[in-house]
Amino acid sequence: MPSFYCSACAADDLSDQRRMFSQPDTLRPGLACDLSQKASSEHAEYPPLPKDLPDHELPYILPAEVARRDGKKDPALWLVIDEIVYDCTSFVDRHPGGDAVIKNFAGKDCSWQFHKIHNLQKIQNWLPYLRVGRTKGVRNPYPEPKAGFRKGF
Repeated sequence: MPSFYCSACAADDLSDQRRMFSQPDTLRPGLACDLSQKASSEHAEYPPLPKDLPDHELPYILPAEVARRDGKKDPALWLVIDEIVYDCTSFVDRHPGGDAVIKNFAGKDCSWQFHKIHNLQKIQNWLPYLRVGRTKGVRNPYPEPKAGFRKGF
């Protein structure tokens, strides 16, 4: 499968070499750059952070601030995955699974659902560009099914 090279990512200080994307149907060349640049211009208060910044060094964001970024009262759409806050505002229209799931979880935690659906190896090149902080105490509106739960019984 062909890879796509993002020259802007390679040239900026956020790069750890080159950004390669291998899924042309879901990720196009420069996606990480586009997301990072658009998010930083839209939400200067919480700009995207360097990809190589460790999670424990991310700024702390209060749960109430995360909840406010639900796309309703505030146009921003933030999600929490494993206590890391992601600004998905510029990504919502590009999400391969559609915008409904991001809008449903905006301002909330979606950790267990995210891990059940996504392959981390395929998204690790661009997901860190959406990080804006870390938090604690943001709740997932849905309890995780017990082990052994199966669809359709």
